[in-house]
Amino acid sequence: MNSGISPVIFRRFVHVKTPDSFHLIITILQNTKIELNINMLYARLWVVFGGILILASAALYMASAILPSWGVSQENNRSYGLWKYCIREDCWKIPLSCSSLSADSLQKCMNLIIVRMFLILSCIFSGIAALIIIKVILKGGNPKTVDGLRMLSSASFTFSIIAFPIGIKWTLDHPSTKLSTAAILAIVGNGVNFIGALIIFITRKPNIAPSDSTVGVVSGE
Repeated sequence: MNSGISPVIFRRFVHVKTPDSFHLIITILQNTKIELNINMLYARLWVVFGGILILASAALYMASAILPSWGVSQENNRSYGLWKYCIREDCWKIPLSCSSLSADSLQKCMNLIIVRMFLILSCIFSGIAALIIIKVILKGGNPKTVDGLRMLSSASFTFSIIAFPIGIKWTLDHPSTKLSTAAILAIVGNGVNFIGALIIFITRKPNIAPSDSTVGVVSGE
């Protein structure tokens, strides 16, 4: 089916009689179409770049959750993670629940449970966003995909913002303890996630589906 504008119909519509004027208008419309395509391409690239940053933040969050090094004691070189603590090469698991704890230890344990929960949620949402952006890179997407990325990235960032200060407090509650590798990764992950989410939010929503047709509106092809 011919999707272009018939030259005869176009001439009647704009009341242009001379071939030179007609071709001038055609050229202007084609250049406008090219400019719009370039703007959409830039929007697609920004969305993909923001998604790649969210992918990087997902990796940083996962590393932060797994590594047993949120804090290191300056007294005995004991390192604390969210799931276990270590003294040099020897590690022991931290209980998953707060049962059978004294009142003094209960609040610290509850903080740890909260950090675990929100950091896991942040990993899940940023991981799903990462899978979506991989699909976009490989197969394309549509404007609804951008909406999904916006919701997932904002949810991931919100959960990480909740988890991070509580995790810092839990770490520093241990005597003579300073922040270490896993906490630093969480800080960097928050920054990267924020930049990625911001890019996706401020970028004009493009149609990021790959197009098989790049012909002009009035080309008639």
